[in-house]
Amino acid sequence: MAKGPGFSQKEIAEMLGVTVTHVWLLEHGERKLTAKWLRRLGQVLGVPAGTVLDYGPDDPEPGLLGYWRAASESQRANILAHIQNLLSKPD
Repeated sequence: MAKGPGFSQKEIAEMLGVTVTHVWLLEHGERKLTAKWLRRLGQVLGVPAGTVLDYGPDDPEPGLLGYWRAASESQRANILAHIQNLLSKPD
């Protein structure tokens, strides 16, 4: 399990409501990383649960989610406007 971008083990532990030791044990395979934990980690990191397994600290964020996170508020407003425009047109 890799730390999310910009999050320390302490911060992740605080968001999950567990100890830093617990996060370390999960990260190093000493505690089983169950589907329940993947969902909880995904929620606190703001990513789909499957991304927790596939994301390395040096990897760019995948697909649209990465673009969305990198966009400023005004860019996000433009993105949403474009999507609404595309969806309002028949195929």
